[in-house]
Amino acid sequence: PVVLVAKAGNNAEQHNHNDVGSFVLRIGETTFLCDPGAGLYNAAYFGRERYENVFAASYGHSVPRIGGMQQKPGGQYRGTLDVSSDGTARIDMHEAYGIAALKSLQRTFKIEKDGRVTMTDEFRFDGDGLEVEQAFVTWHQVRVNGPAAYVVGDQGELEIRADSGVFKAERLEEACKANKKTGLLTRLSVSYPQASTVEARVTFVYKKA
Repeated sequence: PVVLVAKAGNNAEQHNHNDVGSFVLRIGETTFLCDPGAGLYNAAYFGRERYENVFAASYGHSVPRIGGMQQKPGGQYRGTLDVSSDGTARIDMHEAYGIAALKSLQRTFKIEKDGRVTMTDEFRFDGDGLEVEQAFVTWHQVRVNGPAAYVVGDQGELEIRADSGVFKAERLEEACKANKKTGLLTRLSVSYPQASTVEARVTFVYKKA
């Protein structure tokens, strides 16, 4: 079975993380793409430095960076989620960034009958636009090969294939150590060049071992 959990809301929720539009993808017994959980509870985490922590910032979640900018904290930085009768889920999330030039950002999920999951992000900007960096986080081992990344589970692997670009893998070792995590969180990313409109489509396919 394929389970996809996605959220909208706002960035001033109780114990908030800046994670509007983030999602979890679980297939069978394996959570391939995760919510990374809370950071280490200390004075900084509940103070002004909270969103410098990867585990509270949008950098540590499966959401894009736009022109190098992350989501901002505060109740005005928000998104809305709608699910249609055919199971398609859409998140309007441009307000989560507070970027004046970003006029629209719609994230759409669809679970296909064959078990594939597609995610399409549509960005619309004023002017020349900004570079877009898609990101996905996981606690599992990964490997990358051009426009594809692979998240390795015990019984199979998840192929993440972008419509263009080259995947990079960033292992967040220092952040995990600082937050007393026993695992290693990896951030997979793929970038799209600056343009006034950007459509970033990614397909997730499970391959049994």
